[in-house]
Amino acid sequence: MKKRYVYGYLLVALQFSVLLALVFSSSLLSRLRVGDLLLWLVIAGSVAVGVAAIVNNRPGNFNIHPSPKSGGSLVVHGIYRYVRHPMYAAILVFGVACVLATPDAIRLALFCVLLGVLLAKARLEEQWLCETFAGYPAYMKTTRRFLPGVF
Repeated sequence: MKKRYVYGYLLVALQFSVLLALVFSSSLLSRLRVGDLLLWLVIAGSVAVGVAAIVNNRPGNFNIHPSPKSGGSLVVHGIYRYVRHPMYAAILVFGVACVLATPDAIRLALFCVLLGVLLAKARLEEQWLCETFAGYPAYMKTTRRFLPGVF
């Protein structure tokens, strides 16, 4: 059990490290001009998904570590009706914006690493959620991980 917690913290550290590398290696922050409509739309989508996830979670239920909070509840309404991990989806959409800002092999590789880290984190979180909430396995069968109806 303790190894899973350590692994969870390692995934959190990797998530933030890769995301920061993606942001600072791209020209996203300097590229945002009024005419960059595609970037603005991607970033707005990322923010909208992230805000929807926070709004649909009750206070104290949110956790950066993939383990469920003690006394937490399973959220399956709002955006969680469409995706199981909307916060991870928001991070991935933001990662797409970084790649679009400065498209090259480095950013694409960083994005792929970020996707791998978030997949590993989601799998670990889902193990805990299946153990904690009896209804989670059924929820998994009807709701996609990151992209509604697709993935």
